Amino acid sequence: MFLEIGSLIFATLLFLWIYLSQKRPANFPPGPMGIPIFGYLPFLGATPHKKLGEIGTKWGPIFSLYYGSYPIVVLNTLPMIKDALRRDTFSGRPNHLLAMKLSRDGITFNDGPAGYEQRRFTLKTLRDLGFGKQSMEKLVEEEVHELVDYFGKNTNKPIELKHIFGLFVINALWSILVGDKFSVNDVRIQELYRMCIEGFIDPEVAGSLWFLPWLAKLMPSSSGYNSVVEVVAELKDLFRGVVEEHKATFVPNVFRDFVDVYLAKIRETEDTESSFYGEVGENNLLHVLIDLFTAGSDTLNSSLNFALLYLCSHPEAMTRIQTEIDATCGRSRLPTTSDRKEMPYTEAVISEVLRLSSIVVGAILHSTTEEVTLAGYTLPAGCIVMPNLYAVHHDPQVFPDPDSFKPERFLATSSGTSTFVKNENVVPFSVGKRVCLAEVMAQTEFFLFLAGLLQRFNFKFADPSNPPDFRNDVKPGLVLCPKPFWVIVEERL
Repeated sequence: MFLEIGSLIFATLLFLWIYLSQKRPANFPPGPMGIPIFGYLPFLGATPHKKLGEIGTKWGPIFSLYYGSYPIVVLNTLPMIKDALRRDTFSGRPNHLLAMKLSRDGITFNDGPAGYEQRRFTLKTLRDLGFGKQSMEKLVEEEVHELVDYFGKNTNKPIELKHIFGLFVINALWSILVGDKFSVNDVRIQELYRMCIEGFIDPEVAGSLWFLPWLAKLMPSSSGYNSVVEVVAELKDLFRGVVEEHKATFVPNVFRDFVDVYLAKIRETEDTESSFYGEVGENNLLHVLIDLFTAGSDTLNSSLNFALLYLCSHPEAMTRIQTEIDATCGRSRLPTTSDRKEMPYTEAVISEVLRLSSIVVGAILHSTTEEVTLAGYTLPAGCIVMPNLYAVHHDPQVFPDPDSFKPERFLATSSGTSTFVKNENVVPFSVGKRVCLAEVMAQTEFFLFLAGLLQRFNFKFADPSNPPDFRNDVKPGLVLCPKPFWVIVEERL
């Protein structure tokens, strides 16, 4: 009797604990229940980017679930995402999350007036320095030449692409932002690559530091917390050295690169409340550099890997790009951005790679700056919002057979001539007030690196009898990337 009563009390208390831990605010978007402490995280499985879309088919274009103890509102369609992110009230960052606290200055995780100030200045400065223009293109072309030379020395043998691309991409960024460059064999660029990609955006680290901060306290080493703290400190030390070198050689009104322009802004700032004032300004400069390197390096590196994965899986698409390159610019010079308008199929492949891979699944998390209404629901101030770009790009109503690689979906053919057709539903750089400010640079680099490689080389899987599954061999994380795969690089005849 007493045992039965005790069991009933325990079951009741357990139910109440589960219910209260997952209870949503009034008029909040509905969604699946999770479990205490972990929320819905254990049920996302090995492919959380796909699972969120599946949940959306049941719960609709807006739903909520708990990541740990944090309620997250997920937006699963482009109209819903645009409705939210074009409002100032959705432009906050949930920088109370542990991972954001580690780097809440600069741009990416900065919230409020300081974040807007840093973003506006950075975008204007990069544009003034040739961001997306021919002057920047020449800097990228130098790295393309270096990458082509590297592959030319490593043909006809198995090679793993991820780390190779990463080094050259980071070197291109270093040249654009800091005005210097390394040899890819230089230990400094290899160390920068390790810090930016392997330490700071490591997928095994992401979950615990974003949504299960108590793990970082209980297990600081195994949770990855200590690693991320060390990497942030190392990056700040590295860029602090760069800034000190620039300060020692600074000449007023002679701007060699981004760092020089930023230092001039600090020198002219007299407003003590400004995010550019004195030591506050220098600290923000360090974090802006960290933001630009970590975001720019990993996303482009992953996109290039996905491109080669898809093209090796579809060699006819690779051949068609090469035919287009030969007809447009031949092989005597590298393809340039001015050639893009004559290369509709290459443009279609790039759009399809960005759509199919959807490497930044939920963009960077947003938060509401005040209580807002969306689709009839009430979202309190500070509510975490995830725009599910992966679901947008894999919506079968917009992209039939969404898990297949079909560049033709971006082409219109008339009288035997193909024309590239941009699809407004492809938004890999997000939308709204905090759209990725490196979009132009990323698009330029992606085209130049990919076209430059395919102009000279063929790529094929090292083991054609056991090729990777391009649909499923994906490593989840803050940025999706293919699982490591090996290729053979051959000179084109």
